[in-house]
Amino acid sequence: MTQGAGYVETFTLRPAAEGGGLQERAVFPPDPAVTLWLERTAKAVAPAEVKHAWADDPLNPFLGLRVASQQQAAGDDYGALQTVRQLVTLPLPFPAGVRLAAGLDAAGYPAAADLVLEQARRDAAQRGYDPEIRVSRAALKAYGDPVLYLNTLLDQGRLTRADAWMRHLRTLHPRFEGGPELYRSYAALLEVQGRGGEAEEWRRFARSLRSGTLYNLGPEGLPLLQDVLRLLSLGLALALAASLLTLLGRAWRAQEADLQPWGGRWLAWLPHPVERLRHTALAYAGLGERLSVLALSTGLVCALAGWHWSAQTARLLNLPALNAGTYGGGWYDAQMSSQRLLPVGASALLSGLPVHLSGNLAAARQRYAPGRELPAYRTTWGP
Repeated sequence: MTQGAGYVETFTLRPAAEGGGLQERAVFPPDPAVTLWLERTAKAVAPAEVKHAWADDPLNPFLGLRVASQQQAAGDDYGALQTVRQLVTLPLPFPAGVRLAAGLDAAGYPAAADLVLEQARRDAAQRGYDPEIRVSRAALKAYGDPVLYLNTLLDQGRLTRADAWMRHLRTLHPRFEGGPELYRSYAALLEVQGRGGEAEEWRRFARSLRSGTLYNLGPEGLPLLQDVLRLLSLGLALALAASLLTLLGRAWRAQEADLQPWGGRWLAWLPHPVERLRHTALAYAGLGERLSVLALSTGLVCALAGWHWSAQTARLLNLPALNAGTYGGGWYDAQMSSQRLLPVGASALLSGLPVHLSGNLAAARQRYAPGRELPAYRTTWGP
């Protein structure tokens, strides 16, 4: 059970005989303080105390990696290899596994790094991690930051090792922030080396990630829409301002003459605001001109609304991945109760879930009522 700001989520654990793990789909919390704790703790140990710390905490693989590096530096290659073999057998959450794989790769153990990467992908799958989730760079750093080590390999021109890490990203985090740019640059490097077939395959993969997005433009869709709407808003605002100034200039003298009985153009606002409103510049315009001003005003409001929506959506998409909890979890914070869902079937369960998680069981039972025939309702409340 996890408890958040006003809601509680309960998880179902499978028996060990069935493989263990969670029954619900879950998202590993992208919190570096949690996911990178093992590596940070190992780095804090003084070099002279590493072997002793490794003996006291043999489940921290980063201590073992430091021991292997010391053995390698001392010329004890066999001892270092034995330590590395011990490291790859340790069960690790996938963010720690990615960091360990990077350390093993940098230390000259590529086969062990590939094995740990494979174990990391299996661990992510067992935790219910969904590769379709779009993750930000902040979340990817908490998940071991494979891009950091990959960029190091690319800068060194080690494309053989970079290929293993690219395929890891493609399998586990294909939709990470900045992915399309990395795929294109990697394809260009392959093209330079005469590996045109592989380069085209990576380009096709990058294009396939665009399907289902806004106008099938991929991550660039929202920023492009935002730029277009910003330019459209500016153009409509200028056109509306020019139209109003033109109407005002044409009606200036007639307006001044008509408002003289009430004190003139400016003084008429105080004693006779209603009459002053009846003599605005639009009052002297024809029907077609008024419709044009209305159309420009409506277009400007719609463009500003779309601009605001695209900016907000782009900002939310760049937040870290889903918070701790069930897949799509944090229903209370997601404000599912504010969605206009028809109170029938499964939608009744969705609308009642945030109320249930907040602890208001009476109101939750009332919202769940239209879905009483569903198995989920009977499991929660009984027949």
